Amino acid sequence: MVEDSLSSRRAQTMQNRSASVMSSDSDFSCFSCCCSPCIGLCYLLCLRTMKVSTRLKIVWIWMLSLSLFGGLYLRYNSYGTNIEHISSYDMMPVEKMSTFFCDGVTVESGLMNRFLTVYLLKDKPRINNTRTVYELTNVFALRVGMKKEFHFYLMANSSITLSFCTPQSVTLMVIKGTENYENYKKTMDVNQYALSYNTVFSKCNSKHFDISETDRYYFLIGQNWRSSLVELDIKLNKTTYQVHGRNTESQSTLWKVYLPLKFRSTETIVYQPAVTTYEELTVTTQCEPMNSIYIGVFLGGFLLLGFILSYIVKCWCKDPIPDPSPSPSFPESAYSDRMTMRPSTPNQQTHPTAPPLPEDESSVPWLPRPQQTPSCPPPSYESLFANGPDSEPPSYLSTTLERNRK
Repeated sequence: MVEDSLSSRRAQTMQNRSASVMSSDSDFSCFSCCCSPCIGLCYLLCLRTMKVSTRLKIVWIWMLSLSLFGGLYLRYNSYGTNIEHISSYDMMPVEKMSTFFCDGVTVESGLMNRFLTVYLLKDKPRINNTRTVYELTNVFALRVGMKKEFHFYLMANSSITLSFCTPQSVTLMVIKGTENYENYKKTMDVNQYALSYNTVFSKCNSKHFDISETDRYYFLIGQNWRSSLVELDIKLNKTTYQVHGRNTESQSTLWKVYLPLKFRSTETIVYQPAVTTYEELTVTTQCEPMNSIYIGVFLGGFLLLGFILSYIVKCWCKDPIPDPSPSPSFPESAYSDRMTMRPSTPNQQTHPTAPPLPEDESSVPWLPRPQQTPSCPPPSYESLFANGPDSEPPSYLSTTLERNRK
């Protein structure tokens, strides 16, 4: 009987250990080959063992988190406030805007005395084939290790020519895109982020560049050998957007302009500084949110999705079946482990077990017995009224002692 119970406990222990090993292996493989969203979907699709109530809590935590953080990210990052540093020769479209999430767009100049010409177009702007010529002359001093920067928003089919007159050689670096420019300032890696890097020798030289892709271009002029005076002439042959004609809905020239947008239309906003000389300006564009769309998409939409997933979990998932065999206590399991480590042989002598207690405990000599007091019968009537019926009876203690003497 003892060997059968030990063998059954041993089998149960090995089964539990193998189950725990398989669970840990599956968890490790899940975490090693799946990303965190995939693991979350595994929880929702009943691939992990847990109660239905716990699974529903995870569903609603996911839905509320996506609703909150998704709305905040779209409101303040994708279609939030955008600050652009432009030159007075640039014509740019508003990038962070949407006719679905934005009720309107506000375009504001960094200086109140610098006006902006803002165009509201019915469709995406088209590039005009005719070019506009801009010329700029600038004289500046360059010290060793110093860089002078010029940036322009150039469209496709534009061209730029830079003419230098300097007694010392200077370097000219061209970087395409704001992201590459920011990365260059952090790492100073010319080979990875510079579109072109040239050395302009002394006396008068010129460099010509044809633009094939619309983007912002940065021109950095530096001095690495000796401080010198540089005379720079810049000639721009720029293509611009077609902002006059049937495609234009409105045009405003102010330092701050608000333009309403039609819902789910193809409208586009283009702005240009109303300045004839070269200056560097700061323009702020801000999308005015359409609150009803945000509430409907990020609150109502995720609530509906949460109810659908909750219904699926309720129908498809079930609570795990509990193990009917109770887990052994610590002393008993420790004793069973010690017994399993000691194999028994037929010739091995075992200690005899103690026999069970009999029903009559008086036959067991080693059990303690309570002390019995001698029985004493009650006193008789004559002993109580020995001096007559009218006499007072003696006390119970005195009568008992006298009776015991006899």
